[in-house]
Amino acid sequence: MENYRHSITEFQKVFAYPGSEKEDDAQFKIALSYIKLGDRERAREALERFLRNYPESEYVPKARSLLEELR
Repeated sequence: MENYRHSITEFQKVFAYPGSEKEDDAQFKIALSYIKLGDRERAREALERFLRNYPESEYVPKARSLLEELR
């Protein structure tokens, strides 16, 4: 639907449920949404937060690659 600002708001709601198994998915998708919006700084911050908080996630390789592209 390409409403990335709304998507970010919705993904942030996942963190209201401690212990959710979807936190890594939500954080990664927040970063992707910022990339789609062209907000490179927030995208970098979101990716760095993702890598710091979810080092065992299946999305780590893609997150690292995206972070390199944004530098």
